[in-house]
Amino acid sequence: MQWWQNKGRYAVDRLNKIILPFLNTGIDWQFNEQQHKQLKDYYEANKLLASCLKSDCDVDKKIREKIETNLLLPTIQ
Repeated sequence: MQWWQNKGRYAVDRLNKIILPFLNTGIDWQFNEQQHKQLKDYYEANKLLASCLKSDCDVDKKIREKIETNLLLPTIQ
């Protein structure tokens, strides 16, 4: 925690400078209302799953690992 407080901002800034040029895909992400709602719902569902996994819930180890591995991955339609 102390490292994060002292050097975290610097580390994030450096990481952004290194990664951002590779992330510029040239795509103008303009979502309509329905797409925005779907993204928000997906984000909220993932937050709920992560919160449940952090708690002392009784989940089979293999199921927990599968959820953690696939958390925040894009859905396939």
